[in-house]
Amino acid sequence: MPPSLWESNLEEFREKVAGPDASVAAVAVSAVFAACALGLVVMVLEIMGKRKGFQGDRHRLEALVEAAREESDRLARYADEDPAAYAAYMRAVRMPKNTEVQRQAREIAVTAALH
Repeated sequence: MPPSLWESNLEEFREKVAGPDASVAAVAVSAVFAACALGLVVMVLEIMGKRKGFQGDRHRLEALVEAAREESDRLARYADEDPAAYAAYMRAVRMPKNTEVQRQAREIAVTAALH
């Protein structure tokens, strides 16, 4: 598996997105920025919970923070998995399709890559 997108700095990530290799594309970009947005949600929830006048349900607040962190982690994994999934899909699409056996093998590979 290629190195994690999370090991890149923003400039490197931007260059990957804008570069000729389309493997870092829409899903990865969306997942990265959604994970970052959830980081902001966590920050706001934690600030709210530390306020002196907070009168909300502290257990509910903690559950929301934990859920946002878990979702952010899941999205981060998707960002790293997307380029590999895209590469598998492109390999499948480029498979030969001259015979019925080849067409069936290609269809199976394309379906597997899409999953």
